[in-house]
Order: sequence, then C-alpha cells, then structure tokens
Amino acid sequence: MQLDIKVNEDILQEFASQLDAKINKDSFIIPKKLGTGIAKKIIFDGNLELLHIQFSLNLPIQTRSENTESSSYYLLNINLSEQSVNKTVNGEDIEIQRDNSSGMLFYKPGTNVFSISPAGVPFNIVLVKFPKTMLRSYVEKNEDLEHIAEVISSSQLIYEDLDLDSENHLRKCILPETNLFQKHANLLNFLALFIEKLIKRDALNSTENINPDDLKMLFMIAGQLRDPFASDIATNEELAQKSAMSLTKFKNTFKQVFGTSPYQYHLQAKMQYAYRTLIQKSLTISEISYQLGYSHPSKFTVAFKKQFQMLPSEVK
Repeated sequence: MQLDIKVNEDILQEFASQLDAKINKDSFIIPKKLGTGIAKKIIFDGNLELLHIQFSLNLPIQTRSENTESSSYYLLNINLSEQSVNKTVNGEDIEIQRDNSSGMLFYKPGTNVFSISPAGVPFNIVLVKFPKTMLRSYVEKNEDLEHIAEVISSSQLIYEDLDLDSENHLRKCILPETNLFQKHANLLNFLALFIEKLIKRDALNSTENINPDDLKMLFMIAGQLRDPFASDIATNEELAQKSAMSLTKFKNTFKQVFGTSPYQYHLQAKMQYAYRTLIQKSLTISEISYQLGYSHPSKFTVAFKKQFQMLPSEVK
C-alpha cells in the first residue's frame, strides 16, 4: 500500500482518505484491516498544527510525502518511537531516531521524503506544521531571521537532535490530561528551542557538497557511536581510516553533518540513556555508572553534571 501526502494540504484528511478511515472530531482510528493506532490533530491560533500518530500495521506501507516548492508551510517530523525510522530525503538515506542528532527532520518547501513503515512495528510520530509567516512574526532580530533564511536555503536537508527539554515539551503537548492552554504553551516552547538551534546552526552546515558514499559511511559510523554501552569506541584516526577519509576531512565532515565531534556524539548518547533511565528509576546511579563503563560513580556524576547542569540525584 502506498500513501501520497502533501504537506500544504490537510495532512490528517489526506491520511484518513487514503487509509479509508473516518475522521471524528479531528482524529481517526486506524482501520482494523490495516492494524491498530490513532491519529489526532490539534489546530492552534495562527494555523499552527500538531498531528500525533501512533500505529502498528499488519502490512508494510510506503509513504511519499512532499512539501512542494510553492508551499507556505514548514513541517517538523519528530520520532518519539523506540525504533528508528528510515527515510529517503531528497535522494539521501537517513535514520530519524529519537536518541541522536537526527531525531527531528525539517521539511522546508521543496522537500521530498520516501519511507516504508514495516509491519508489526509500533511507531510514535509527531508532526508540527507551521506557516512560514510565523518566523517573521516571532523572531524579533532581523539578523536572526536572515541567518535562519540562509540556513534553510543553503541546506538540502535539515535534521536536529531531539534534546530532553524539547522532548519533554513535546510529550506534554500529547498528554490527554493537559488542556489546550498547556498544550499550546508547550508547543511554542518546543518551537522556540528548535528555532534557537537554527539560529546557532552554521549556515554552511549543508550536506550538498558531501559525496553520497561518504555521507552513508558517516551515518553508519554514527550508528555505532549511538550505542551507549560500547566500551571499545574507535579513535578518530581509526574512524577516519574506516571512512576512507583523511583525519582532517573526517573530523570536519562529521561535525558538519552531526554538529559535534565523534567523542561528544557518543557521550551524548550515554548521557541521554542515563537521564531516561534515572527518570524511570529502574537502576541506581551506581548501576548506571558501571553499565556505561565508568570506573567510579563520581566520574559519571561529573560527566552528567557537565551535560545537564544538574546532578544525577536531582533527576526526578
């Protein structure tokens, strides 16, 4: 089965009509013949939309989504699933995964995306759609607005990390017990954090000038670095050799794509795991410390505080 979605249209309606589902008060249930799940849309003032989709399908479904060149909207695709989502974006294969630097995918006008949702895999996806005019209304400094425009225009695709603050705000948007005021406030906070990432982003941070084979190799290496329990992480020299790049080119290209060094990328994966495990209270601080390869909990505490400006014992 194949779905064709246009970002500039009513996305919920497009999904429902192609899945043969009936919309009831801005939501629909996945037909039983296709699997289980629900899709729900919330529309806020200013044509700001949030679409939350949870599903597990009985058969694989191919989805082609496009934000046309003439579109007046931007879209953020955020993966809250435990599983990664494989997508082909403007011809480049990437993984959208919650715990790494590609947790959020930005659809600017001219973005074409292809993905396959395999059968029997639970997914938890949030789409945030907002008009291009919203940037001009909410970004106060002209230099920031000009920088964002340059970043967007110079990048073939834009993905950012789903940091814990962003994820917490987003999850509050989809909690059934929160009212619309709370949902709207949290969604604006989420967008504020994303816009700040764009402002801090190097306008030259584009993948257009990177050889596709090099890019695929970098994503493979990044996949290995995302393992928080890996204790034998290769050195930059070894990673550069594996990628068939010079050391300088490897370090520069990795930072260009992921916004950080390989070491910091791996450290971030460890700290994100630690934070979520502390919230779940499934392991003690000492157990997490040794699980992540620290020789003493005090060393883990130093690294954790440097990452989150708080002690592990302060996580609630």
